[in-house]
Amino acid sequence: MSTLLFEALKERESTDRKMSFGKWFLFGIITLGIGFIFAFYYLIKRRTEHFKRQRKLEEGMIALLESRGAGESALAELKAIHGEARSEEKERDPILWVILSLIPFVSIYTLYFLTVDSGNHAMRQRRFTTLAFTTLSQLGVPMPQEVHVIPKRSFALNIVLTLLTLGIFGIYWEYTLFSDFNQHFEDHKVIEEAMLSYLSA
Repeated sequence: MSTLLFEALKERESTDRKMSFGKWFLFGIITLGIGFIFAFYYLIKRRTEHFKRQRKLEEGMIALLESRGAGESALAELKAIHGEARSEEKERDPILWVILSLIPFVSIYTLYFLTVDSGNHAMRQRRFTTLAFTTLSQLGVPMPQEVHVIPKRSFALNIVLTLLTLGIFGIYWEYTLFSDFNQHFEDHKVIEEAMLSYLSA
């Protein structure tokens, strides 16, 4: 039970790596666009690895709550949310999708899932974490209750604004692909430190 949680917590350093938009943007310009291909690769890679780690965290948390005698209704809801994540958070092979993204229409779809998936993931995680921590608190284990959520961004609006501004808005759009997950990882750190503190005790 605790082993699975500890494994997921320890993996944070290797999966939840923040990326500097400024450095990648400059690298892309210097390399005449080649750097943006590598940036796409790492954006897809960290998305997929983080989603996999989050599912492991959820499985460990459910096992922990079961061992603590949590109520059936709370466990059923947590398992349902976890099931949503497993079915909706598709794994994307970064090498394959970078190659496919060289095709214009496919690159648009890549931008779509990078834009939309993060917000959906964060909303789903907030539902799970809030319920899990509330249940733990009821069992006598104090946990933080506030969980930050990545804003849900409209892919269609981003496309329209990018076209209307002749690509200028696209720079901000790309920035959000970096910054949203960077903030999400910071929030994870706060949440997981609380979990680690409890498990260690």
